[in-house]
Amino acid sequence: MADLDRVQPLVPARLRDAFFQLVEYPVRAAALANQRYFKTEAYETLFNAEPVAARRNGAEARAADAALKSLTAKYNDEIAGGKWRGIMAEEPADSLWRKYRLSPRSFRQ
Repeated sequence: MADLDRVQPLVPARLRDAFFQLVEYPVRAAALANQRYFKTEAYETLFNAEPVAARRNGAEARAADAALKSLTAKYNDEIAGGKWRGIMAEEPADSLWRKYRLSPRSFRQ
C-alpha cells in the first residue's frame, strides 16, 4: 500500500480515473477483502480463548468491510462521472465467494 500511496499523487489529473479503475481499486480492494477475511477468521479462532482480542479483530473486519463498500461505491458512482455505475461488485459473482462475506451472525457479543 505504501508504494500505491506514494505513486498515486504523481498521476496526472487526466489519468486519475483510469489509474483508480486499473490500479488503485484492484490493489486496495484486494487488501481490504483479505483483511476482512483474515480478521473474521481470527475473531472466530479467538472468540472463546481471548474475547478481547476477538472483539478487536471483529471490529477491524467490520471496518475493512465498510471501507471496501465505500471504495466500491466510489468506483461505481463517482469515478468518471459514474461511467462504470454498477460494474464493480465487492466480490466476484460466482457463489464460491459467499463464505468470505460478512453476515450479521459473523460476530457474537
